Amino acid sequence: MNHLPYNSNDSYVKNNPEGNTDLIAFPKFKSRNLMSQIREGFTICNKSDVYHVEKILGKGSYGLVAMCRINERDQRVALKVVSKEDVYSAKIEKEAILQLRKFDPDQFNIMNCFDCFEFEGDFCFAFELLDRSLADFMEERHWAPLKVSEIRAIAKQLLVSLTALEEVKMTHTDIKLDNLMLVDHTSTPFKVKLIDFGLTHFTSDLHESVILQAPGYRAPEVFLGLLPNEAVDIWGLGVSLGELYLGQMVFSEKIEREILRSAVGLLGQPDKFVLDRACRATHYFTLHDTDSEITWKIKPARKHKRTSGERDGKETN
Repeated sequence: MNHLPYNSNDSYVKNNPEGNTDLIAFPKFKSRNLMSQIREGFTICNKSDVYHVEKILGKGSYGLVAMCRINERDQRVALKVVSKEDVYSAKIEKEAILQLRKFDPDQFNIMNCFDCFEFEGDFCFAFELLDRSLADFMEERHWAPLKVSEIRAIAKQLLVSLTALEEVKMTHTDIKLDNLMLVDHTSTPFKVKLIDFGLTHFTSDLHESVILQAPGYRAPEVFLGLLPNEAVDIWGLGVSLGELYLGQMVFSEKIEREILRSAVGLLGQPDKFVLDRACRATHYFTLHDTDSEITWKIKPARKHKRTSGERDGKETN
């Protein structure tokens, strides 16, 4: 993705929590292993602010998220620190943030970013501090299903979020309960926002061979090798809403072909003309030539495993 330069001399419009905007430059720091040092009491700074780490909120392959106090003010943010090894993801996230800046984050239900800078080689994003993800919320209630009225309220908000992405011609590609956040469930029940734009793509950059989305949230067209577009986000949202309704994963299978088999069992097999142009159709289906017509049939599990070399939840072909 070549839309965004990202280096120590980059400048961009910084939107601080008071609503003022300033043009700032990314400062240059000597690189070292920052991730192993960040803990309660650690400080991270840029040209204008000092972030005091109060609590580590989460860690992942990308880096970590910490609750921080800005300077000496009683103002807290969620500071996402992306490892220098994941510079591509940081570039993507910054590009998405800049593209979405034209939208009011509260009206369009998108997590607000106040600041973005580089610190000691790693990339930092200061986001508004939200409540908790819908995944954590469901865990806390032992996956008791939500009411239809509650799910409807969540769906309406997130469809608005996706309209903003569609307008800037971007696709999130990682819609799942972990990336849908409650804002403040005590004061505004089921007010939600979309977060984590580290896997966002310009829709025009997507192609048939790209593998998008976590397997349990992956749209059939991605499995099959069809040209994906923003519709994959609708699929991811639909699966997420289904989980809220059922109180369990919609597609809990660990192996990709079983996930697709479940989707076919639930919604029916794609039309023949769709499978005819899918570049990975033969991974999951076989052609049957009869006297009257040529048809596609989904492979039985054993035959698929033998032909694709699939073992232990992975496909080797």
